[in-house]
Amino acid sequence: MQPAILIGEPGLGQCRAAAEVQDGAFRLTAAGLDLFPLIAALLEWGNTYAATEAGPPVLLTHRDCGAPVGLQLACADGHVLQSPSQVTPVRGPGTRKIA
Repeated sequence: MQPAILIGEPGLGQCRAAAEVQDGAFRLTAAGLDLFPLIAALLEWGNTYAATEAGPPVLLTHRDCGAPVGLQLACADGHVLQSPSQVTPVRGPGTRKIA
């Protein structure tokens, strides 16, 4: 079974065999790229809780300068949140009432 990639369609897109891509590279759709913070957060969690004594197996670094990349939550006004307790879920405009 060949790996599948996502191509530029609404949502996650259609899957197409990797062999159909000329250079064999994987290409992410906008939706796939939007998942990067989630993947990076899971990687960071794994590096914290599942690393070996030698250290984490994968580190993210900034391509331009080589510095380590980390995730931060911040509000739209630029305040960096230090704890999940600083976040309050509120109903959004798309909230639907379920019977």
